[in-house]
Formats: sequence, structure tokens, C-alpha cells
Amino acid sequence: MERTTPAFLLLPHKDLDGLRRCSDASPYSKKRQERVDIRAEILDLKLRVEDLEATTEQVRESRQQEELLREVIDRSKKLHAEMAALRAELAEARSGLGEEVAAVGTEVEGVRRAVSAPRVARGVHGEEGKVGEEIAAEFSVIRSEIEHEFNFLRSEVMDLAIKLDRLNPAKE
Repeated sequence: MERTTPAFLLLPHKDLDGLRRCSDASPYSKKRQERVDIRAEILDLKLRVEDLEATTEQVRESRQQEELLREVIDRSKKLHAEMAALRAELAEARSGLGEEVAAVGTEVEGVRRAVSAPRVARGVHGEEGKVGEEIAAEFSVIRSEIEHEFNFLRSEVMDLAIKLDRLNPAKE
């Protein structure tokens, strides 16, 4: 004959006192009643262990989220510092660019005078082309450096956005 678990042992752990009262009123012998009490206590202990395991898993997940948040905060602070440095560098480049533009204006004025002067008074040919090439080379170097910095910042921001999305699964 196969033994099955009695239905009263499958009650939730909050109803254990009712289970004990029910067993007191039943015609079972004293020994049978003790077994029922032991089974009820075992069931209560199993449920407590399951609750502890669930709580432990939640704590583990919250620690992982906390670590991700710390990393996001650290990286965003680093990005703010890099952006401030980039802004300072950009301001310096702008001032340097202003000086370069003023120098180019002076050179253009000199070229205009040289072009408007009679041909006999002209000296060295092709000098204005060299100045223009130097300026164009300088501009391209500055532009490529700035473009590189912006690409780096864009990739960092995208990486942070991905981590923030991982931290907030409710948006999906």
C-alpha cells in the first residue's frame, strides 16, 4: 500500500497552530499526534529555509546592481572630468585659432599689397601658398584631434547608457 502525505501537512506554515489544534481534537493516539507535530515543525523549517534562500538571492542581486551603479557613477565622474578638460582644451584651441586667423588676415593683407604692387617690385613667388598650406595642415590636425575626443566621449556615453538600461529592467 502506497503512503501519501496527509492533506493537513500541506497547509501553509502560518496555519501550523490550527493544525496542532486539529490534531488535539482528533482521535489519534498520543504517539501519532507527536509525529504530526514533528512533521508540521519540519514543514515549517523547510518553508523558513526556502524564505532564507529567496532572501539571499535578492541580496545577491541587489549587490550586483549596487556594483553596477558604483561603476556607472565612477565612469560618469571620469567623463565629466574629461569633458571639462576637453572644454578647456577647446577654449585654448579657439584662442589659438583666433590668433591664427589674425595672422592669416595680416598675411592676406600683405598678399593683397604684393599683388596690387607693380610686377617689378614683387619679390618671392609662391610664399602665400606655403602659408595657406601650413594653416590648412594645422586646422586638419586640430580637427582630427577634436573628432577623436568626441568619438571617445560618444562611445563612453553609449556604454554608460547600456549599463543604465541593465540596471533599470522596467523600461523594457
